[in-house]
Amino acid sequence: MIRAFLFDIGNVLVRFDYGRVFRALAEEVGDERVGLLEPGIRALGQEMERGALSSDEFVGEVVGQLGGKVGAEEFRRVFNDIFWLNEPMESLVAQLRGRVPLYLFSNTSELHERHLFASYPVFRQFDGGFYSWSAGCMKPDESFYHGALAELGLAPSEIAYVDDLPDNIATGRRIGLVSHAYDHGRHGEFEAFVEALALP
Repeated sequence: MIRAFLFDIGNVLVRFDYGRVFRALAEEVGDERVGLLEPGIRALGQEMERGALSSDEFVGEVVGQLGGKVGAEEFRRVFNDIFWLNEPMESLVAQLRGRVPLYLFSNTSELHERHLFASYPVFRQFDGGFYSWSAGCMKPDESFYHGALAELGLAPSEIAYVDDLPDNIATGRRIGLVSHAYDHGRHGEFEAFVEALALP
């Protein structure tokens, strides 16, 4: 019996385009400058998601690299303006609410977590969450999964898990989670997966 559900965030609950950050910055500092900085900014973003860098440290470092042409608050706005709601998933979460505990399980930063909760009501439908920035590790690292399992106090076979990345799903299946590889273009397949779980 399924006793909890783990939901990835990016390209599951919300879709996103990280490229928006660099297109917006290019308007301020030019394509060539952004092209040189982009790999380093992406790497810093990964460090922030891993919890090795705070949100303030990340923003300060990037603003410094941009030479002061973009302020901290403007950069935060640009960095957060990459998401849009996956409406079919919002409807499905509403249908699941109250039938089984729902948890978020995501590689994300504190910066994005706060923005998403403030901007999209669907996130307030969840009973809790596990985030890479606070866990200090990221999917597909098994330690992230085992940390969530320990806190939930459930066997892997009692947890349904949805994620869009094959490597993450591979880890979920390897440790025994009832896993579904999500594609927003084939949302009906996820609905069939949920139906087959025979939830209360």
